[in-house]
Amino acid sequence: PFVVVPGKPANMHASLSSDSVHMRGHQQIGVQVSVTDVNGNAVADGTSVSFSLEGHAVIAQSDEGTQGGVAQAVIIGGDLPDNESALIVRVAEMEQRLPFTVKPLRVKLDSYPLQMQAREKYPVTATVTDSAGAVVGGIDVTFESSAGRFTKSMVTTNGSGQAQTELHSGFHNLSNLNIVAMVGPVQSEIATSSVKPQGDNYAQTHETVVVGD
Repeated sequence: PFVVVPGKPANMHASLSSDSVHMRGHQQIGVQVSVTDVNGNAVADGTSVSFSLEGHAVIAQSDEGTQGGVAQAVIIGGDLPDNESALIVRVAEMEQRLPFTVKPLRVKLDSYPLQMQAREKYPVTATVTDSAGAVVGGIDVTFESSAGRFTKSMVTTNGSGQAQTELHSGFHNLSNLNIVAMVGPVQSEIATSSVKPQGDNYAQTHETVVVGD
């Protein structure tokens, strides 16, 4: 029978399953590299394929060499968004650069106290979504405030994309206390609350209205 003996790598074609991925490992991009010899035949199994990255992304998985003339890899987004990321594929003397975008996630404060009493704890909830508005679980959210203290400042989102913690209001009267939630460098809009000292003349919760004389 006629047997094709693979020649040296002469042609390479690399492609991405998508031109974008989200930061923090949400979603992934599949990579496929086809390598042939000068006659268009698949190169020998185990032909070395090198994958490297520019920008804020991670190669989560990659083949060390070809199988049937093909090598594959998987890219996920890194900790930061990046509009200028690229995958560099090298086989022998050949090189191909494939640009892609690492999109930011979005974080929104869903619930927080508009007014607090001193020495009390109040729930604060944030939701993380991707650029299409789909909720994203498994993402670390950092909560910060200009006063008071969160019982847990970093919380991982659940399957509904929500992260919840509690804010201790502190011990002092404050007319302006800022609250923000962040995913890496991406932050929510700043929410504003206030702290009143405990006493009969002040609202017990942010849902209570105090009527003066």
